[in-house]
Amino acid sequence: MKIKYLLYFGILVMLGCGSSDTVTKTSKRTTYYKCLDTIEAKAKMKFYSMTIPDSWCTYVGSHDVVSHAPNNLKDLRENEFKNRIYVMSPNSESFKSKNIEEALERHFLSVKNASFLTPKVRSQVHPIYGKYYIVTSKSITDGFKVIRLSTLFNHNNKDYLIYYSVLEKDVDTYIEDAMSIIETFKIIEQ
Repeated sequence: MKIKYLLYFGILVMLGCGSSDTVTKTSKRTTYYKCLDTIEAKAKMKFYSMTIPDSWCTYVGSHDVVSHAPNNLKDLRENEFKNRIYVMSPNSESFKSKNIEEALERHFLSVKNASFLTPKVRSQVHPIYGKYYIVTSKSITDGFKVIRLSTLFNHNNKDYLIYYSVLEKDVDTYIEDAMSIIETFKIIEQ
């Protein structure tokens, strides 16, 4: 009788292991702090697209934030403020504004309180989304001087923020790439 139950239990375990193996093969887990291939990167950018040059990569970092950074960074895990671009536009009241001016007022106040220098604000015109703002500020994070560019769009009463932070000593090396990435920003209509 015991042998019959052991045999039955063994079959159940083997079937269970086999089915979990099938699930593992068909559903791909998120890999953190590793450069994604082009297909994975596009899949992760759910509400926007940007053209990322070959010298940069897309990765998923803390809090599942999709980020873009130069390939030559040694450790993406330590890159939270040193050199990365990421886009935010959560479905919350704090990202709903009537227009770009209201969005700037909301954003400008938060940047002003975090910056040790007065932020510089300039406007540009996007061919699809019209007027947008770039707010440049400096701060100190973990003892490093950091330049922060916050690019602000408002489309259909929703705010879209593209954050770029870079160590002040590296700004000349990477700013041209970063700006060309930001200029390719496009909202994926839901």
